[in-house]
Amino acid sequence: MSTKRRIAVVGGRSIAGLAGIAIAVGAVTAAVLVPWPSYSVTPVAQRVVPVPTDAQRVCPGPILALAEDATQATAASSIGSANVTAAAASGEPDPEESSLDAPDNDAADSDGGPTLVTVPAAADATEPPLVAASQSQVASTDTQSGLAVAACTEAVPDAWLVGGSTEIGRTTLVLLTNSSSVLATVDLAVYGESGPIDAPGSTGILVQPKSQRVVSLAGLAPDVASPVVHVTASGGEVAASLQQSTVRGLEPGGVDIVGPTADPDTTALIAGLTVSSSTAADPDAQPGAEEGYSDEQPGLRLLVPGDTGTQATVSVVGEDGAPGTSFTVDLEPGVSIEAPLTDLGSGAYTVRVEADQPVVAAARSAVSGNSGRDFGWFTASSPLTDEPTLVAAARGASPVLHAWNPSGEDATVVLTSERGTTRELDLPAATALSFEIDAGAGYEISDAAGIIASIGYETSTRLASFAVNPVGGLAAPVIVYTR
Repeated sequence: MSTKRRIAVVGGRSIAGLAGIAIAVGAVTAAVLVPWPSYSVTPVAQRVVPVPTDAQRVCPGPILALAEDATQATAASSIGSANVTAAAASGEPDPEESSLDAPDNDAADSDGGPTLVTVPAAADATEPPLVAASQSQVASTDTQSGLAVAACTEAVPDAWLVGGSTEIGRTTLVLLTNSSSVLATVDLAVYGESGPIDAPGSTGILVQPKSQRVVSLAGLAPDVASPVVHVTASGGEVAASLQQSTVRGLEPGGVDIVGPTADPDTTALIAGLTVSSSTAADPDAQPGAEEGYSDEQPGLRLLVPGDTGTQATVSVVGEDGAPGTSFTVDLEPGVSIEAPLTDLGSGAYTVRVEADQPVVAAARSAVSGNSGRDFGWFTASSPLTDEPTLVAAARGASPVLHAWNPSGEDATVVLTSERGTTRELDLPAATALSFEIDAGAGYEISDAAGIIASIGYETSTRLASFAVNPVGGLAAPVIVYTR
């Protein structure tokens, strides 16, 4: 074959190949540009809206004492009964009260146990009814003395209890109340000033339906000055609280029931910390400076429960703009600390804790007079929302509503009593104020988005407080898809 012919053959084959490539490219381009037939099926979906259920609040029950019977050193017995105040929103049925079982309380048959407050939901209701309750009790025995006031709370699967002590002369009990109709299994994680505590018997605690278990914290974590307890429940949910009582030598030093504090967050807010003139200022001149009396001085307990430490900034400001204090404190992960607040004068204060890591917090204060001593714990609370909040002020001496507006804008909170009387509470920006309210009465708080609130009680020998929190989130509608 001649050279020219070979060139012609090769050239022809190259041209043919190029033509084939061009045809393929054209086909692909056409496939892209020409619409293809499509087929789709819309999944069958149904929006399910949860039916509102009865509204319930769980009251922790009467003050308990250990070893009232000398033959049973770890047995708990109530020393009287608690007085419950319950309220429902206007137009709702009156709250119904029922007793729950208290197998760990030897005197429950005579004094009563925890109380379940219920407002039934109407058959055509679109939202659950609004209900609130709190309880109060005054103790006056050789080992228990003081005023204990507590909010009746919703049962939850997770709660943080900041308070108590198991040092000599201090008794702390963990109260676990299961108001549901199913068994609850509870785990307690205990933290102290030396870090997390490996406490045998703190997990797998069974709380029977419609009943309360009482756990002595000293049996889990003895000789701990600053305990923090994380409560988690599976199966049924529980309402958790702490009861602390103190004896100083032969003299009772007070009693309190401590509800859950706000969940871990980078900001913790406490309203209404009350410092009495009997324990304020100059700690060297007060009984609290004596050995065994240090917890009569105001203090702030903090814990960062995660794996990373942080530095917290604490700002304490008096109501009506009165001066306070500010400081920073280093927090190690899992280690509780108690920062003293001994440079505060008498009055009511707000406390803001800010950190890079989530923290839990609560403050403690005390009163001391010629006829007795008492102390109170002040827990952090969540800001109120746009939705109305109902509160019930338990019976006690001169209850006060502490309201704090931490925002940069003025607010006017509306307070409506059960009788329908309305008050407008003006709260300037970044200001906290106190308002007297009636004992044994219910109030609806509205137009209070972002406000931090608590209800406090103080006399020369009695001190107590509980936080005001918004209603727990309601179950959201669920989209169900079939396949």
